Parts: sequence; structure tokens; C-alpha cells
Amino acid sequence: MKPQEEDGPDVKAASPDILLVYATETDSRPDQVVYREAFLSTYRSFISPNDVISKLQHRYRHLCEGRDGAAAKNTFHLLVRVVDELCAMELDSDLLLLLIDLVFSLLIGGELGLAHLLRSNILSKMEQRWQLIGSPQSLRPLAARGVAARPGTLLDFRSQDLAEQLTLLDSELFCKIELPEVLLWSKEQNEEKSPNLTEFTQHFNNVSFWVRSVIILQDKPREPRNCF
Repeated sequence: MKPQEEDGPDVKAASPDILLVYATETDSRPDQVVYREAFLSTYRSFISPNDVISKLQHRYRHLCEGRDGAAAKNTFHLLVRVVDELCAMELDSDLLLLLIDLVFSLLIGGELGLAHLLRSNILSKMEQRWQLIGSPQSLRPLAARGVAARPGTLLDFRSQDLAEQLTLLDSELFCKIELPEVLLWSKEQNEEKSPNLTEFTQHFNNVSFWVRSVIILQDKPREPRNCF
């Protein structure tokens, strides 16, 4: 923690457990809210989502046993936020079993509202995962989907129109990329855990290769210049 007379954030460095506990504080000060959002955005760089959820689940149960209702409620809300911001590919079988166990415990304890809230988040993430896994076409490069361009036909359009259409295609894929995918890629570079980022990269590489091919395959010397 920083001294009171010093400027900057209250927390400079700490162990993952301390950072996690600090993110569950009930203080609603602006700097505390900013810290919580920063934690949710960056925790994957030093701890896995499975560990975060497991620790939050343990803390929630411990606080409930100690009858600290306010702290327990705040811990649960942070857990829901973590689940809500999970990337679809992060919800593996082990994590799913952990969350289902928590939902069951909430039902047994009579916390029907909290159980419903967590269950809804889990189902939403599972639906996203099923859609992704159930659509193998989305993980295939454009060349494998039978998408091809015939050199010469596109030269009938203005370069600005072509650029706009290519940008629209890029933007559609770019908007699908989730922040966890970028953080996971920086650590593991695993295509299965970053499917949208992988698809965007494949699309970019395919378009770049296609543009180079169109230019090189022109018969007349001046035709490559017209491609621009």
C-alpha cells in the first residue's frame, strides 16, 4: 500500500491472493471501482480464471460461515463478473463442474436468486461455446471454405470501394475478438484458446497473400500498377 501523502493508486504490488481480496472490498470509492475494473481486465496475466473462481468460491463460503453477509455478497458479485467476462473457450469441463457445484450449494442454502444469476451466466457462456465449437467453418481459413477471387474482375471497381468492403470484412472479425483471447495469446499463443483472434489473423494473411498474388500474376508490365 502507498503512503497517504503519496500520489497514485493505493495498491502498487502484492501477491495474487491479496490483489484478489482487495478487489472484493465493498468500498464504493471511485479509485476502488477503478481498481476492480483493472483487476478484471488484467488478472489473467498473473493468475488463471480457474484459480480466481476457485479462490472466490472458497472465500464466499468462508464468509457465509462467518456470517459476514456484506463481504460475502460482494465476493459473489465479483465472481459473477469474472464468469460473465470469461472467454467462451475458457469455460472447460473442470471450471464448469466447479461452477455447477457452487450453484448447487446456493440452492441448498436457499439462495435462489444468487443461484439463478450464476446459472444464467453459465448457460450464456455455454451457449457461446457450443456455437463456436459447433461451427467448425469459423475456424477454417478462407481458402479452405472455397472463397476465391478471379483476377481481373475486381479491377472494374474503384479502389476506394474495394478498400471499404475489405475493411467491413475485417471489422466483423475484429469485433468478435475478446480481451481474454489477446491476454492468453500473449502468454500461450494457443489457437484453440484464441479462436477469434486466430480467425482474424488468418483472414488478414489470406487477404495479403491474395493481393500479392493478383499483382504478381498480371501479364502486362503496367497492369500491376493498375491494381493499386
